[in-house]
Amino acid sequence: MQEGNGDKTKKSGLVESVRQTGLLCKRDRVIAGVSGGADSVCLFLVLKELSEEIGFSLAALHVEHGIRGEDSREDAAFVENLCKKTDTPFLLKEVDVPEAKTTHISIEETARNLRRQAFVEAAAYFFAGEDVKIALAHNAEDQAETVLLHLVRGTGVKGLGGMEEAAPLAPGVGIIRPLLAVERAEIEAYLEEKKQPYRTDATNDEDAYTRNYIRHHILPELKRLNQQAIKHIGQTSAAMRQVESERRQKADELSQEVILDGKLNRIYAASAPPEMQSRLIRAWIWKQNGTVRNITSKHIAAVRALLTAPNGTKSDIPGAYRARADGDWLIWEKKDGRNAPKGKG
Repeated sequence: MQEGNGDKTKKSGLVESVRQTGLLCKRDRVIAGVSGGADSVCLFLVLKELSEEIGFSLAALHVEHGIRGEDSREDAAFVENLCKKTDTPFLLKEVDVPEAKTTHISIEETARNLRRQAFVEAAAYFFAGEDVKIALAHNAEDQAETVLLHLVRGTGVKGLGGMEEAAPLAPGVGIIRPLLAVERAEIEAYLEEKKQPYRTDATNDEDAYTRNYIRHHILPELKRLNQQAIKHIGQTSAAMRQVESERRQKADELSQEVILDGKLNRIYAASAPPEMQSRLIRAWIWKQNGTVRNITSKHIAAVRALLTAPNGTKSDIPGAYRARADGDWLIWEKKDGRNAPKGKG
């Protein structure tokens, strides 16, 4: 009897922790991404419980990637059956990751892009014309893995912040991660209390993927050194996200003064601290280019050098454009020297 009470406390604690994130509000329209694994099944059940208490609409999406054959199809059937049992609207999106993959993009990145597209399509399918939240089941271990991946590859404040609890995906569609502070042990305890089965992806056991290696070897060693390691990494990443948010806000305010008519005032920008210079340059590129995809720290450093370079000095930007020093300004132009179309700023 005492053991049962302990399990109940764990269960209610998990549900309450998701409630306390503030990510879910009355009259929200939420789509849970459900793979069939432990994390996503847990998230789905918690959202189902809270949808009735808080008063938001809930639907479920399963993306079948076309990678794991019969196992993958069984995952889809499992999720569909779970939704039928709980009377939850369900959508299956089938994508072909191997077919969509190109030589320039990894299979993981291809799958991620196709999932994002599926999320946007699901939002229109379930709640056309309404704002939608896509709920993903990333947990505390996932966050720790992400931070460590960024750290070993080289990163700044933004990378140390890991994944955000809430982030925009497309107009009217945002992503939320209600389990980001919840550790896997608590998720498994919740499912055990519910006597709820889930699917296991065998590829998660393979060390060929860097993330899996960190999961199987690095995190256990860190927890051996300190049982609170995952929690502490999560707390640090939350602090870094706050710092990033404050710096982003400051850069946004400053960019209104130094980016005029598509040009960046390089004299004003050069007087800012180096970290702020990089942010202003990234904001300028985004306003002109509509994206900062494929813009690396090397590209930012090359443009930063133009802030104090002689007139006429140029630096190429990935794609068809380049930056050029011209008097007090950096000019955005095509690589053939013609004037570029005015950007978003």
